[in-house]
Amino acid sequence: MNRDIRAICFVMTAVFAALLSFDASAAELKVPLCTTQDCGPMVLVGRLNKSDRCCGFQNLSMPWVAQVYANKNECLWLRVTEQGSDSEIVVVAPATARAWRNDSSKDPACKTCPLLKIITSAQEAGWFLVQVNQNQGAALDAEFTLEYGRYKSNNPICSSPSTPLHAP
Repeated sequence: MNRDIRAICFVMTAVFAALLSFDASAAELKVPLCTTQDCGPMVLVGRLNKSDRCCGFQNLSMPWVAQVYANKNECLWLRVTEQGSDSEIVVVAPATARAWRNDSSKDPACKTCPLLKIITSAQEAGWFLVQVNQNQGAALDAEFTLEYGRYKSNNPICSSPSTPLHAP
């Protein structure tokens, strides 16, 4: 009996140590709806990581991942403003599973920084899955700054909304 308990403790300790050795990012973020032209989005600092710590997963890309809230018929605004490496944003909507991707906004301040302006549908209220990664999927360590905002769908900041990807 004592040997079984020690074995279980050893396995649980090994699993816990393995989980701690991986960098990960996950969050649920919600900002208030902006009712003026520009309330100023939430500014987040994130990090892209490469897995180089253990378990045969060396040199794999580890994206930054979060869930951001948007209500139906709103504009969800996501823009990288600074980046340590050329990045991209991929977003998946709840319920409809529509997806968007951008890796270059052509903004004069940061030509290769991604920007998504998503007009949510009547079925897309809830938590949108957001992933920021190096645009070629390269395994590296780099920081970035991401803006997240929610606006009324007719707000001028959301003109020319992003087009969703076609379903496979």
